[in-house]
Amino acid sequence: MPHEKVREENKKRVIEEAARLFKENGLEKTTIEMIANAAGLTKRSVQNYYETKNAIILDVFRLHEKKQKDIADKYIKSEHFQSLSGLEQVRDLIGIGLRDVIIHADEVMHLFRLRQYIFEEKLLSYGEMEVGSSLLEENIRAGIRKGYEDGSIRPDAFKDTTEIDLMLLTIVGVMRQFAYYASLDDPSAKEISKKMADDMYQKFDKKSGVILGYGKEQESKDMEKNK
Repeated sequence: MPHEKVREENKKRVIEEAARLFKENGLEKTTIEMIANAAGLTKRSVQNYYETKNAIILDVFRLHEKKQKDIADKYIKSEHFQSLSGLEQVRDLIGIGLRDVIIHADEVMHLFRLRQYIFEEKLLSYGEMEVGSSLLEENIRAGIRKGYEDGSIRPDAFKDTTEIDLMLLTIVGVMRQFAYYASLDDPSAKEISKKMADDMYQKFDKKSGVILGYGKEQESKDMEKNK
């Protein structure tokens, strides 16, 4: 097997095992030696690929980043999503976001702690690591633009982009709060978080036309659907 292929396969195994160990033990308690043992390599071999644990942490983050982007891209490009009006796309994305933070609460909080560590250690800028949130925000903005074009959202729904930014900041903040409570080792906290997320989405779904400024075409469509 060519040397370069072996190297890439070993690095992949290191990152996969590191991702698992970081999640199970935390970033601080996981050592390069633990990662090497899990990957079936010597500590020196791992350090030939990654000089420091921080370098491993960055590649673990990039692995999560790629997985998130691939999943989002596949859904955004799907025939179902593309057939929705702009307002329906925004509703859909917020609904998916609220459901996902409850279903995958442990993963969401693990990634949040990973981002926090990277920010505190100055390994990346804040903007570079807010991948999951920025993907959601970017796609919601695209939905709003489509809504302006297809008439499902009024062109004057927002005074400026700052109002959109504030709405998105609120949404992302609430999602993180729900994820935190859902990740606690307490069944009642998980159940309450799920109910709160469901309630929030139902309220948003019903009032989204008012919040985002119904376009006439979407208002007629929703009235017909609710008959």
